[in-house]
Amino acid sequence: NKNVVEAEEEFKQRKHDVIVACKDFLEKYKNSLFEQQITSIQKKVLKLEREVALDNQVKGRTEKKQKKPRPTAFDLFKKTKKGKYLNLPEEERDRKLLRQFDKLDPGQRNIYETIAKDY
Repeated sequence: NKNVVEAEEEFKQRKHDVIVACKDFLEKYKNSLFEQQITSIQKKVLKLEREVALDNQVKGRTEKKQKKPRPTAFDLFKKTKKGKYLNLPEEERDRKLLRQFDKLDPGQRNIYETIAKDY
C-alpha cells in the first residue's frame, strides 16, 4: 500500500532526525551533563543507528525450501514394483498395485508403514 510505504519512509527519516538531534544535544551540553546522562544518550543513539542500518539493508526474502511430501506405505510398495504393469496407464497400474497392497499380510504391510513413518 502506498500510504504504508510513505509512513515507513517518514518514520525512517524521523529516526535519522532524532539521531542528529541527540548528537547535537550531546555536543552542545556535554560539559553540563553527568557521565550517566551522556552514557545513556549515547546508548540510545547507538541503538537507533543500528535500527537505521538494518532498515537500510535490502530486505530479501529467503525462499523456504519446499519439503518433499513423505512417501506413504503404498508409495514405497510401488517403488518395489517398478517393473510390474508397465504396459498399463498410470491410473490403472496404481489401482492394480493398490489391490495387491491391500492383500498384503499384516506383517509385510507393517514393514512398509514403519519405513514410511521413519522416512
